[in-house]
Amino acid sequence: LKVNDLIFHHEGNVLSYRKIQYAHDTAFKAAVLSHRSTHVLRHTGATLFLEETGDPLALQQMGNWKDQDMAMHYGKIMSSR
Repeated sequence: LKVNDLIFHHEGNVLSYRKIQYAHDTAFKAAVLSHRSTHVLRHTGATLFLEETGDPLALQQMGNWKDQDMAMHYGKIMSSR
């Protein structure tokens, strides 16, 4: 897996979902915006990853989901693909 725009990273290290969530929440608070969930980011990231790679097993591992059914719940292949 190459490091690209689909993976959140800092200095080449992949960030955990909790670190992304913390940074997201901190930015919204600093900008004095109402809270918005990072859950939508998880769905969007999974969908983009699946569309780019077509690899549900890698998606499952990337998202740390127990099974592929849950990974496929988060990642959808759009009909345009």
